[in-house]
Amino acid sequence: MTSADPLRLLVLLPDAADDPATQELLGVLADAGDDALAARAVAWDGGPRLAALRGHLPVSVVADLGGGPAAALERALLRLGRRGAGFAVRRRRLGVRGAIDAVYLTSPRAAPLLRFLPERARPPVVVMVPLGEMTQAEHEPLSDEDRDLLLRTTDRFVVASLLDRLERLGVPSDRIVRIGAPDDGAGAPGPDPARLAELRGRLAVPEGADVLAGSGPLVWRGGADLFVRLLWMLRARRGRDVVGVWVGADADPLERRQLEHDIAHMDLAGRVHLLADDDADALSMADLHVVTSREVDAPEPYRPAAERGQGLVGFRTDVLDRFATDGAGELVEFLDLERLADAVERLLDDAAARTALAGRVRARFEEWHVPPARTRFLLQTLRSAR
Repeated sequence: MTSADPLRLLVLLPDAADDPATQELLGVLADAGDDALAARAVAWDGGPRLAALRGHLPVSVVADLGGGPAAALERALLRLGRRGAGFAVRRRRLGVRGAIDAVYLTSPRAAPLLRFLPERARPPVVVMVPLGEMTQAEHEPLSDEDRDLLLRTTDRFVVASLLDRLERLGVPSDRIVRIGAPDDGAGAPGPDPARLAELRGRLAVPEGADVLAGSGPLVWRGGADLFVRLLWMLRARRGRDVVGVWVGADADPLERRQLEHDIAHMDLAGRVHLLADDDADALSMADLHVVTSREVDAPEPYRPAAERGQGLVGFRTDVLDRFATDGAGELVEFLDLERLADAVERLLDDAAARTALAGRVRARFEEWHVPPARTRFLLQTLRSAR
């Protein structure tokens, strides 16, 4: 198979429920088109989205298989312990014929269908682990036999969830592809220049000043105080003309007063702006976005920077580490403000490096979240699974 040939794909899904896994599959099929995919699917059960799936590809449903001589032969072979022969009959009954380049499971819950694949010359298997599935909080609802089959057979786990469950099950890191959850609303254009000019004027941001952005809840765990201290270090210790914009100031009045007290005593009044979510467009003024959250497993802390195509710097946490592989972010050890200030200053002094960083951040965000870039990423993963 060359890269120009359609990918002969067998899709295995637990059912055609109206859920994110089925919606994801429908999006891949619609975006890829017949030139990229020659696909068919097998579902364990039907569901309300079965007709929609059949609008894109043939779908066989195990639960709908009737009796007859072929069913009797399959049962007899399985009773005799000839599993390979019995499952070969099952494949023919399901209409799975011809060469297969890759197998794609829309969820680990489809693992029982892996029994029907041939043992010899098994095609590469890629499993999507949707957000919330196969975690320590939500184990996969599989028998021990089917879980072992899933772990033994899968070449790539494409993981939108946390990795703790896979790590505990001993899945090597080179079999894991990190990805985020799909978002049909992601990738929208930013504010127009007139809106940005209005915000710069209202906030009295001096011409030529570097602008840093931060975002999150205005509480201790959100790290707004660390963002303010970073601004103080850059201005007071390093002599940089830098302005900070923090969005997420809808907080308890006491939290805000305490932070404003620190801002005043650090001589940062007029240089750090605490804004409500209504002024989130102000983030687009920034040269860099800084993530100072103390929540090491906060969901998608990269999003405010990434969806705006900005350079991202921050503390090394599980979530940011996942996103920032291959240079899609500049990370330092957790709570190391000196190193964070070094990274910020270096990037502010190097426009080319800052632009390149922003491009990598934007590309990673699109691969993870934005159709059709996400679809291209998934197809590339399927093609390169072996």
